Amino acid sequence: MNYQIHFFIDLILSPVSKFIRLERLMINNIKSKYVNKLLNDLTSLSNLSSLTIILGDLIEDENIFYQSIFRLPVLKYCKISFNVRVKCTLAFTTNKFSPIEHLIINNDCDYDQFIAILSYVPQLRRLHCHSLSRLSNTDKTIILKYLTYLEIELKNLSFSEFEQCIINLFPQLEVLYVSRNADVGYLDAHKWKRLTSSHLRNLRILDVQHICSAEDMIYSIYTNLIDRFISSFWIERKWFLAYQYLPGANGHVTKLHSINPYSYRKIISFRIRFFLLFVLGGNITHYIVKFIHLIKKKTLIQFVH
Repeated sequence: MNYQIHFFIDLILSPVSKFIRLERLMINNIKSKYVNKLLNDLTSLSNLSSLTIILGDLIEDENIFYQSIFRLPVLKYCKISFNVRVKCTLAFTTNKFSPIEHLIINNDCDYDQFIAILSYVPQLRRLHCHSLSRLSNTDKTIILKYLTYLEIELKNLSFSEFEQCIINLFPQLEVLYVSRNADVGYLDAHKWKRLTSSHLRNLRILDVQHICSAEDMIYSIYTNLIDRFISSFWIERKWFLAYQYLPGANGHVTKLHSINPYSYRKIISFRIRFFLLFVLGGNITHYIVKFIHLIKKKTLIQFVH
């Protein structure tokens, strides 16, 4: 049974505990004072396995909501979006755990808060984090032995900080999606080789998106960094890089994608008027372009072995 709440939260605050078969709850654009009371009532629901919360106002303390969410007895999927007035770090736990297996955090999160949240979810298998900011302490570690999928957008993290985060928290990853803007450290082929070969030995799919404007980088320097990914290490693993150089609103924007086309077929969509595509520095002898379909601003290109 599914129940979606949009506006009439006051109508169900009292009877919500009576929905004993409720399995999936979505709370969208509701004021935090109502949601907080509702979460306290949800602990009595023994079938609630999926929860989405998008708050409609600024909150003073997000930790009150986290603690209420982590008390839900059978929750497996949780998606949250908070706008916080003042950041406060959640207390690290060693004895209070949530059964959540799939967690999506659609708000800014610093490293201390990030690792504190993870301490509550030892059963986690899939994690999405919208924006992880600079680490204050890279020595903290936590065991998440079931987590194999990570999708993360990085903010103000150097590659060395990101690398330490992976080593401490996610060495068992099989799928990794990373997004980072305007930091050339993430275009260092040697660093990625070291990380994937030494610390991510189970990795099957790597997808890295790097975006920078022409103001941040000289075109020739950028292409030189890309060329360093042309080596036997990358070819033997059947990973390739697709590279775009295109006009954007604030100058030229460049995107770097790294995926494994042998694991699955993937369509890459470019919403641009003009594009230059380089695969392994222009050497496409290892890949076949299955089709190119131009429709005004959209280009669809599919690579297969």
